[in-house]
Amino acid sequence: MITVNPMGQRYAMVLDAGEEKVTFFFDQLSYFARNKVSTKSTSYSGGKIYLDVGLAVFYNLKYALKDIKGLQTPEGEEYKLSFEKGEDCLTDKCVDELLALSFSDLIIYAARDLSANIPEEITDPVTGKKLEGIEVLSPSKLKDVLEKK
Repeated sequence: MITVNPMGQRYAMVLDAGEEKVTFFFDQLSYFARNKVSTKSTSYSGGKIYLDVGLAVFYNLKYALKDIKGLQTPEGEEYKLSFEKGEDCLTDKCVDELLALSFSDLIIYAARDLSANIPEEITDPVTGKKLEGIEVLSPSKLKDVLEKK
């Protein structure tokens, strides 16, 4: 049986960043947001469709990421995401900051498939095997984790 998740459900991914763990909180992308990502990351040439995976990752993060825990500023304060004024999406600068982190490879893998349904696990695109260092917390699992705190 296939599960249909109500749109906008929050889920999370816990990324292993060396000795620390960083939790990324996402909302499932709406069809409208997925269309924005597709439009901005797809081009057409010679009757063929080309997907710029780097741009897809960037815009997936921009539109789906809603909160983050486990990062700090150089001053030692909790890092806060920056959102576009009047919009429910991150600023380009904020996405750039996240993609410049030392564990950005895991962020890229985590964000690669955000346009699809809520992932059960993140896999290596070459081998198809589950990637170590990324734990997906489904909406129900996230709820259980948050209730225990």
